[in-house]
Amino acid sequence: MFVIVFLYENFRLSTIPFAWWSWLLILFADDFCYYWAHRMGHEIRFFWASHIVHHSSQKYNLSTALRQTWTGGFFSFIFYLILPIIGFHPLMIFTQMSIGLLYQYWIHTELIYKMPRWFETIFNTPSHHRVHHGSNPLYLDRNHAGIFIVWDKLFGTFQEELPEIAPVYGISRPARTWNPIKINFQHVLLLVQDAWHADKWEDKLKIWFMPTGWRPADMMEKYPLKKIEDVYAFEKYDPPSSPGIRTWSMIQLVFLLLFISYLFGNLAPIGSPGIFLYGLFIFLYIPSINFFLIFMNFTNIKRQNSTFTWYTFFI
Repeated sequence: MFVIVFLYENFRLSTIPFAWWSWLLILFADDFCYYWAHRMGHEIRFFWASHIVHHSSQKYNLSTALRQTWTGGFFSFIFYLILPIIGFHPLMIFTQMSIGLLYQYWIHTELIYKMPRWFETIFNTPSHHRVHHGSNPLYLDRNHAGIFIVWDKLFGTFQEELPEIAPVYGISRPARTWNPIKINFQHVLLLVQDAWHADKWEDKLKIWFMPTGWRPADMMEKYPLKKIEDVYAFEKYDPPSSPGIRTWSMIQLVFLLLFISYLFGNLAPIGSPGIFLYGLFIFLYIPSINFFLIFMNFTNIKRQNSTFTWYTFFI
C-alpha cells in the first residue's frame, strides 16, 4: 500500500482524473495485472509457496474463496506497480483490487454449472475457475483470470471444463491437516530445505525462482518427495469427528456469525476504540476455534500412536 502511494506521489508519469472512463480503464488494467500476478503465483516456486494455501482445499465451495495466504500481501503488490506510475490514483487502485476480489468470491461454487455462452466467453465463471482449482493433468495451471477470462485466451492458458473430466480439487502434496501454520508454511519449509541441501550455490539461489516443481536432478534422487500419482485414486483428508465436536463447532459458528452481525450493525454506537477491541476479539476468536479442533484431533491421533509428538503437530 505504502509503495503504491509513494510511487504515485513521486514518480507518476501523468494524472488520470476520477472520471467514468478512468474507472473503465482501471477495471481492465487492474485485471491484467492480476492475471500475471496470479499466473506467476503458479509458475514460480517462491510465489507458489504463498499461493498454494488457496489451492490446498480438497473441496470447492464459497469458503474456499476465503482460504487465503498470510504472506501474499508482502510481495504481490509488485505486479501492480505500473498502475500508480501510469497515473492511477491509489484510491482507484485499491478500490478496483477490492472489486476484483469480491467478484471472485461467487465463482467458487459447484452449484452453477455454466453461465450463458456470451458470459462464459468474456468473464471468469464458476466453470472456468473449477478448472483452475483442478489438479487433473489437463486442468493444471489453467484459467488464471480474475474477472475477464479473455486474458487466458490471449496468452494461451485457457482450458474449458469438459463434462467427461470432473475437476479433482487440491494439490499434489496435500497438507493432510487443518493446522493453519503447516498449511501456510509447508512449501516455504520445503524451499528452505531444498536450498540448504542443494550442492551448488547456483542451485541454492535458482531454486526460489525456477518453475514450480523444479528441483536439482541430484536432489530428486537424494531427497524424493511423495506426491499424488493418480488424482483419481487417492484418499482425501477427512479425519473422523464425534457428534459432540460437530455440534460444538456449529454452536461456535452461530456465535461467530452473531458477533460479526452485531459488530457491523452497531459500528456507530460502539464507536472508537470499541470497534477495534471488538474486532480484535473476533480476530482471536476464529483461530482459537481452529486450534481447539486441531488439538482434539492431535489428542485422538496420539492415543492411537504413542510415537506421535508435539514436533509432528507443528510440521
